[in-house]
Amino acid sequence: MPLHFDCNATTAASDPVIQAMLPWLGRPGANPSAAHEAGREAARAVRLGREAVAALVGARTPSSIVFTSCGSESTSLAFHSAAAATPGRPTVISTAEHSATRKCAERAGAVVEVAVDRTGALDQDAVMAAIAEGPAMVSLILLNNETGVISDLGAIGAACQERGVLFHVDAVQAPGKMVIDVEQLGCDYLGLSAHKFHGPRGIGALYVREGAPITPLLAGGPQEDGRRAGTENVPGIVGMGAAAERAAALAASEEAQAEIASRRDLLERLVLESCPGTVVHGDPAHRASNTTNLGFDLAGTGLDAAALLGVLNAQGVEVSAGSACNATQAAPSPVLLAMGVDADLAASSLRFSLAHQGTPDSSTQDDVERGAAAVCEAYATLTMLAAD
Repeated sequence: MPLHFDCNATTAASDPVIQAMLPWLGRPGANPSAAHEAGREAARAVRLGREAVAALVGARTPSSIVFTSCGSESTSLAFHSAAAATPGRPTVISTAEHSATRKCAERAGAVVEVAVDRTGALDQDAVMAAIAEGPAMVSLILLNNETGVISDLGAIGAACQERGVLFHVDAVQAPGKMVIDVEQLGCDYLGLSAHKFHGPRGIGALYVREGAPITPLLAGGPQEDGRRAGTENVPGIVGMGAAAERAAALAASEEAQAEIASRRDLLERLVLESCPGTVVHGDPAHRASNTTNLGFDLAGTGLDAAALLGVLNAQGVEVSAGSACNATQAAPSPVLLAMGVDADLAASSLRFSLAHQGTPDSSTQDDVERGAAAVCEAYATLTMLAAD
């Protein structure tokens, strides 16, 4: 059984999620738009899933949730809506955004990029200055998928509201790791993806504040109150609702957060002790409890993270060199480069992301110790071979 230390890329659906979905996978007539009883029953299931997702993000009304296929579609819908409402204005993003945000911003037109520092923290003054110029939208990640760094976005949301600027938050990585409150964030849009918190793949959601503009990406029927055409994915919505309930409980549990942080800290300590020159990227005081991004000192060896990944993969240890969406690219992580990390070190960095206990892909302390030993062995072997 592989050691799965790549939970920020994806997680396994939990058993309660699977059990909740199973009855809907083979049920005939389960179209929520149908007028017969089977359709009305499906519509009730969708309503319950919507209520659970709304509760996860602290939304006042379930109708503010629009179901999508994934986080990237949610981001695209927010950008599409902002561009239609305020054409010709630039979009403000940070230099440490997910590729979906970056590509949506570039497609929308002019982009204003705000820097992050060596810890991954936003330049708040630069964001405020950009807001004062009246952009179409500000779009920022709440919890960075590569470093786990959590950004304080409340003041930015308040400034956007004061100036009448739309504000989109990429919260795809946040469920189960921190409490999400759209009212405190002051956002107009907030995106989620179920498979990041032990829900099914192929289902996501976009929170849309009441009164915020929304222009559908898909033309067709009146589903999702006319905001996204197409028959609703009832099994996916049911599964996302079940996963949302569990994620909300985990985020609110200090015990659960402390437990997973202790395993992450153990992993870091064991690797740092045995791999000279290794560093932790990102602000250690403001990051997700499950994530660490480690830079290995491979300068002058001709090796990089790809070599480490190859050895670890052969040993059944699953990690990544950054965002899963960029896994096929050989270039160093754009997020680490934006933080001012040296290109060689950025190219020699690995992300480790763990799952909470009680979930299908969680790792025990023994698993963490074995995984850390495998990392240290791979590092020692590769550096020795390079020296020869």
